[in-house]
Amino acid sequence: MPPQEKSRELLAQFQIPADAFIFGSVAVLRSWKGHLDLLEAFHALLQQGARAFLLLVGEGPYRVVIEEKIAQLGLQHRVRLAGFRDQVAPWFALMDVKVLASYANEGVPQSLLQALAMARPVVGTDVGGIPEVILDAETGLLVPPRDTRSLAQAMGRLMADPDYRRALGRRGRELVIEKFSMEQMAAEIEAVYEVLRLRREEEGRG
Repeated sequence: MPPQEKSRELLAQFQIPADAFIFGSVAVLRSWKGHLDLLEAFHALLQQGARAFLLLVGEGPYRVVIEEKIAQLGLQHRVRLAGFRDQVAPWFALMDVKVLASYANEGVPQSLLQALAMARPVVGTDVGGIPEVILDAETGLLVPPRDTRSLAQAMGRLMADPDYRRALGRRGRELVIEKFSMEQMAAEIEAVYEVLRLRREEEGRG
């Protein structure tokens, strides 16, 4: 899935300037997805003078809490809640950097694989299966969970360095194609079945 251009229609719909730098998250709105930590980190970046927007795609039971946090930090002018979306590719295309700030209950998040497949640079937390996808400083930036200072630093680093963003996005896409494509997963499953078949044959001869 090659990189896509940003949709001017979506930008206009959510009142985001065409030249804006956009951090984004695609995740169910639940506590452990770390949206509150992401808002804190984003707020810290804005206080340091960053000119950016934060786009949150997803729906869930934590929406009210997230809206309260946005109001508490005074971020209404810089954060957009897009709700649930069936097709996520156009939303990933809007994001200059994709962030997942989860602190629990993560396997290998599909949203990270989808973002990397589109060569989007990512920041994630060292939780569950996320480190299988984000190899720190190779296919993305990895930070400790619940560490808003480190999260803000990683986000700011990518915002400041477009060449580094492109390099991470390119290597991230290569990783997904190599290890997480349907073809690769099918080959791995086939290899498992072959091992089981040979084992049964050996047991039968024994």
